[in-house]
Amino acid sequence: MRFLRTIFVLATVVVATVAALEWTGRAVFSQLPRLEGVINDLLADQGIVVEGLEGRWRGINPGFFAERVRFPAGELAGIDFRLDLIESLGRNRVVARRMTVVDARLVVEKTPAGWRLKDTGGGSGLSAGAFLRYSDEIWVRGRLVAEREGRSASLHVESVLLNSDGRHQFSIRAQSEPTCADCALTVEGDVATDGPGAIRLAARSFTLGAELAEILGVPGFEAALDGDWRRDPGGTAEARLEVGVTGLVTPGGTADISARLTGWNERGGYRGSLERLEIVTGGREIQLAGGGLRVPDIWTDDEPFAEFWVRPIAIADLASTAVALAGTDHLVGRWLVNLAPEGRIEHLGVRVDRAGVAFVSSGSDAAVFAYNGVPEVDNVSFRVVGHPQALRADLQAANHQLAFPDFVTATGIRDHSSGSLTVVRGSDHYGMRGDWQIESEDTRGRVGLALARSADVDDVRVTADAVLDRIAMDSASDYLPLDLAPQLRQWLLKGLVDGQLARSRLLYHGDVKTSPGQAARRFEMTADIEGGVIVYHPDWPRASGVEGSLVVTGSETRMQGGGRVFDTDVSALTVRVPASGERVEVNLRAEATVDRLIDFAWQTPVHEAMPFLSEAWVGSGRAGVVADLVLPLRGQSLRPADMRLDLTFRDASIDLVDLGLHIDAMDNRVGFEWPAAVASDASEGTLFGSPVRIAIDSDNDRVTFALDGSATAADAYRLLDLVDPGIATGSFDFNARFTVFPGSGRASELRVESDLVGVSVALPSPLGKTADDSRELAATLQFLDDYTAVSLRYGAASGWVHASESSIRAASLGIGAPIPMADASVGRVVIGGGLDHVDGTDITAFIGGFNDGGAGDAGNESAPADQLAWELRRFRIGKIVLDAVELDDLVLDGFSDRGEVSFSITSEAVKGRVARSGNEPWQVRLTDVSLDAPAAEGDPLDPALIDSLIAADVVLDRVRVGDADYGSWRFGLRPVADGVRLVEVAADLRGLRIESTAPALWSATGRTYFQGTVTAADLRDVLPLWNFAPSVESEQFTSGGSLSWPGSPMNFELAGLSGEAELRLLNGRFLDVEQGAGATRIMSLINFSTIVKRMSLDFSDVFGRGVSFDEVVAPLALVDGRAWFTEPARIKGTGLRFEISGDVDLANGTLDNEMVVTLPVNASLPWYAAVLAMSNPAAAAGVLVGRQVFKDPIERLSSGMYRLGGTIDEPDVQFVRMFDNAVDAMPDEAPLAPPDGGTGSTDVVEDEGVEANDD
Repeated sequence: MRFLRTIFVLATVVVATVAALEWTGRAVFSQLPRLEGVINDLLADQGIVVEGLEGRWRGINPGFFAERVRFPAGELAGIDFRLDLIESLGRNRVVARRMTVVDARLVVEKTPAGWRLKDTGGGSGLSAGAFLRYSDEIWVRGRLVAEREGRSASLHVESVLLNSDGRHQFSIRAQSEPTCADCALTVEGDVATDGPGAIRLAARSFTLGAELAEILGVPGFEAALDGDWRRDPGGTAEARLEVGVTGLVTPGGTADISARLTGWNERGGYRGSLERLEIVTGGREIQLAGGGLRVPDIWTDDEPFAEFWVRPIAIADLASTAVALAGTDHLVGRWLVNLAPEGRIEHLGVRVDRAGVAFVSSGSDAAVFAYNGVPEVDNVSFRVVGHPQALRADLQAANHQLAFPDFVTATGIRDHSSGSLTVVRGSDHYGMRGDWQIESEDTRGRVGLALARSADVDDVRVTADAVLDRIAMDSASDYLPLDLAPQLRQWLLKGLVDGQLARSRLLYHGDVKTSPGQAARRFEMTADIEGGVIVYHPDWPRASGVEGSLVVTGSETRMQGGGRVFDTDVSALTVRVPASGERVEVNLRAEATVDRLIDFAWQTPVHEAMPFLSEAWVGSGRAGVVADLVLPLRGQSLRPADMRLDLTFRDASIDLVDLGLHIDAMDNRVGFEWPAAVASDASEGTLFGSPVRIAIDSDNDRVTFALDGSATAADAYRLLDLVDPGIATGSFDFNARFTVFPGSGRASELRVESDLVGVSVALPSPLGKTADDSRELAATLQFLDDYTAVSLRYGAASGWVHASESSIRAASLGIGAPIPMADASVGRVVIGGGLDHVDGTDITAFIGGFNDGGAGDAGNESAPADQLAWELRRFRIGKIVLDAVELDDLVLDGFSDRGEVSFSITSEAVKGRVARSGNEPWQVRLTDVSLDAPAAEGDPLDPALIDSLIAADVVLDRVRVGDADYGSWRFGLRPVADGVRLVEVAADLRGLRIESTAPALWSATGRTYFQGTVTAADLRDVLPLWNFAPSVESEQFTSGGSLSWPGSPMNFELAGLSGEAELRLLNGRFLDVEQGAGATRIMSLINFSTIVKRMSLDFSDVFGRGVSFDEVVAPLALVDGRAWFTEPARIKGTGLRFEISGDVDLANGTLDNEMVVTLPVNASLPWYAAVLAMSNPAAAAGVLVGRQVFKDPIERLSSGMYRLGGTIDEPDVQFVRMFDNAVDAMPDEAPLAPPDGGTGSTDVVEDEGVEANDD
């Protein structure tokens, strides 16, 4: 019974669900006409428009009818579609119960990427195969339209597909002319998925039509097809196809093709036999009897393909048929005629799949004649694989002929060759690339060949590359190109006498046939010469034992290497002959002793060009010689500059006996140029690792070396024997004169001049400069026995320096002023004069790194005794600018000695002293600071200033800004990674004592964080100092918390505060003062005299002349200038209590507060008894009688709530209700915490409650 009950319940649920689905579906689909506009809006971005939409529902299957559906690739007219809901859900794909299309038009277009649906970028995501396979009925009639370059043509298609219980029936008819009954191609079938079936293919005179064929890019034809496929219940299948194509248009005319194929299923696929293939064209007939094919199961294989193969065939027969098809005017036909290929194809296979057509072939005894750069070759076996756009052939040959008659004369029988050939065909070009390895009796090598031809160019461009391991010199002429210049060819034939060419490489590039105005063909040959003998000029001795390289090009022949020339070993020899063959250019480099060099000149024709040479000259040491000779080959005489000699002497000496002159320690270069004698005494060398030009001049008592070159700042420090302090960096050009005074006790001198372009100087402006700035420097150095004395002029500065043992012993420098008098024996750098304008950031950066490379760098352990001692003498600075702060007319006096620094600062604005000991922070003590008031609103300090601040402990005894007194300050500056910290902050400021309880932070992101306390005694005395009315007197005032505000510490504004704070006053009184122009907004909030006067009832008997209190506690939170009480602010006195909640906008002064006033019961009874008497006399009597019995209820009766609105200056006090002593702890919209959280927090003291005194 339980089982039946369960079945009944489930059946009821199913029936109810189906009924609900059908009722809901019918209701929704009946509204489709009204939703046509909405549907079109949703489909608008896909370019789809639906017209005449109707909703239909049959059973549980939804459907629709549309008069027309337009989409980018066509349109469907009269579409009636009904979904098979159950099967669609089961198969997780769209399956139609029935779909009919009265007239369809589907457009495909040709793009550079191929054919595709018009105006679409990809597939629709719908599996068309599954939709056709599983849908019950599909009836479609329409046209398939092909568009290309503004032209279009169509193919008319009618199709019916019926699927039921695994049985698939279909009929498809396609024809280009709808009125031609014999022009149709029909495919009909009735196939069971796992059972018998039959398919029939038939066409009598099927044709695409001339226009459609042209658009599709296929030749015109007319085809007759007769084929069928059958499968019996046992699964055995057979297929037959007979094809007859007539009038196939080819470049050579027309062709007729007929074929018969049979097939059968085997091992999950199909195999077949090519029983007949006949091609008739141009009066020639070729028959391929026998072949085979293989295809997979077309219903189940996801990657369909077909493979075909034929029996062996003669290459000549195949080539002649291809010529007949292509015609002799076509590129293929013309090449086949000239190549005249022969041989036999042993195997030819073709595969067709979705990727296209591919083939493989192998054969033997192949041979071709040379044509358009293709070499002549015979007796080749091959294997070819490829597709219609590209193929690759692997080649093998033995005892065969290989020749390149288009390029060189070399011929011969090769023992063995192997290689590959790749052919690529594009829409407007074709190319061929081959690579062969060749072996013969006397050589081995590799030949590479590449051919390219564009469709609009008749000629072929060829690139050939051959590498041969060894060629005898007497055979090398066979490899010279046929089109090499005759004069150059003649010199090569006579100049290369003996030896071997090893590792030769021959390159050729150009068109096989050139026309006027076209670039000529280019040839290059490179080889290594071994044991070569070269006669480069008949009047000069030959070069023998040459080991080097040879390069032959169309424009020149060039030989480089070493050997023996003039019976002298030459390390570098270059011989060049231009294409004209009119001259030979010889460049040689040799290394020899000077004595041998003099003999060398006499053994060659050089001495005829240098008549001043003498056999009496004697030399020692070594010298290098570089000779550039231009020797005419046709009897001309030498021209100017045809002979150039460079002699480089290295620690050499020459005794010119006939001239009575002796030159020692020669390390310079002497140049000679025909027909002049020695023309220059200058030489090129290196100084400080950089090129320098050296010229020598002499006078009666001195020898001067002129040096023009470049150096770095580090080189200058090394010259002075100083440790690089890092002030100057970069490189610069200079002109220098180094003078020695032989035979006297006078010290040598160096005079240096430079504009210092390229050097950056890290000094305060104007002494500092960038690398691009030009600044005149003139310095004279005297190299004395104990030290180096330097006098210098640098821009507006001049002075002197004594340096020795890697340090400065003494110096004196005047900046814009005469050089200060200084005693060099004291050992101090004295600086006088002054600067008109200094950027404060430059000063802080300079003093921060002056002694130890960084402010407060505790890790620097440099000894104070080694640090530079200096003295400032009345050093004047016209203006120092530190961000928005400007100081005028400062005078600095001070010194530094053994790590101790101390100097005073005197001006109208600042007076004090700055000092430092070792690596400790700087100590800044300023007794008087008077600054101008800021000229504009906004933050006076920029966050960029943070990077220039140094570690310092600062004490400011007296600070004034404009007319305002800012008291005294003490704090420490400590730069950190994220800004600068202010430690131990303490200030006495107009009655207030300010102290930090944790390091404050001025963040590099532009915000200041402070945690500390502010205290005062009697606010009645403090408030007037801040221009506030004395509305409060107190015994003690304290406040503390964590606050932050935008900008620098000097940008403190109430309107920008965020954080937490607590205000506390003890034992005081709110005084009865009138709100005046001198009182500020924030104090009006606690001016209870103003608030009480604005209450609607009379409290004069309670407050009298003011409101006394024992304690005031106000915990606050602030975000961007909006303050609110995190707990109600409590004002407690003798028997009375104020509680205030809500918030205050410190930017605009807006108040939004609630206030509860609790008065002593004896004082408050008259006013609330009066109120009760007017409304309820009995209640009034009860209050008066019960005041001692019910103390707490009476206290509630003595409390009243007020709403404070308006502004701080003009508060609006409204009575809300009485008998209420509770206020909200926090405004409803108050943020829970400040946005940045500050750097700390202050504990909020909670009020334990105040009991009213009923006395």
